[in-house]
Amino acid sequence: MAAAEGVMRTPKKTNYFVRLGRDIRMNKMLYLLLLPPVVYFFIFRYMPMYGLQIAFQEYSPLEGFGVNWVGFRQFRLFMNNPWFFRILRNTITISMYKISIGGIAPVILALMLNEIGARKFRRVVQTVSYLPHFLSWVIVYGVFFFVLNENVGVLNNLREYFGLGRLAILSNKSYFYQFIVGSSVWKGIGYGSIIYLAAISSIPQELYESAVIDGANRWQQMVNITLPSLYQIFAIMIILQLGNILSEDFTQLFMFMGGVEQLHMTDVGEVFETYIFRMGFLGTQYQGPMYSYSAAVGFFKSAFGMILVVSANSFAKKRLNYRGVF
Repeated sequence: MAAAEGVMRTPKKTNYFVRLGRDIRMNKMLYLLLLPPVVYFFIFRYMPMYGLQIAFQEYSPLEGFGVNWVGFRQFRLFMNNPWFFRILRNTITISMYKISIGGIAPVILALMLNEIGARKFRRVVQTVSYLPHFLSWVIVYGVFFFVLNENVGVLNNLREYFGLGRLAILSNKSYFYQFIVGSSVWKGIGYGSIIYLAAISSIPQELYESAVIDGANRWQQMVNITLPSLYQIFAIMIILQLGNILSEDFTQLFMFMGGVEQLHMTDVGEVFETYIFRMGFLGTQYQGPMYSYSAAVGFFKSAFGMILVVSANSFAKKRLNYRGVF
């Protein structure tokens, strides 16, 4: 009987911290490699959260933290501001264009590169498409300025040579979204394609061999094997991008809007990032930098992005038969 009880007795669970310590001792080098990014995120991502309290204050650098608490007044001021819906519309419009076009373009490029038989040519195309990822937005804007500027641009010089008038393309609101989305896709398509090419390389070759035996051509193999295999990574990329739907690239928007003045593009180009910069560092014509107000705007933007990520992840797990990012 005692022997039977010994067999039926469940083993004692090991304490979590004991197992963690044992795992650290067994994988010291791996945890050592993990240390730099952990320190980076702690210093530059988590420690600054302490300063978010100024969003609930009327902060002054002379008085410091913890005084002049005003609750949600800064948030109410922002939501009652006539610029609120304009900024929200511009940010969501630009982000949705980038997510839709910028999310599909790397998949198409990866599929095209995967179908190229000549390896050397494939590597050249992949390298050329990946190079813009390393260029800063200042250089990218310089390229657009060199080509499209009304006075000295190459395109306008050609138009004048053929007897056509010059066009103020860079200052035309009608082309603003095309420039922002097009330059973003051009800059990031190579990096995104590398992720999808890595996913394609992990697809078992036996699937393609079986498809060839069944008489499937290249197009049918791509539609029935390659694309379904990319579904998981595509879902992860879209969900992660939704978290940044209100976080546009500040440098890109700042350059294409015309710098500090930003007078002719605010109607279509003013987004949360540029608005926070103007309010937090430049202020308005009536008062100086509005630290608490800009912090409240940034807090709203981050909270909205977190809600979108959680919602998209829950939707993917419930409706798309997907385990989700977390």
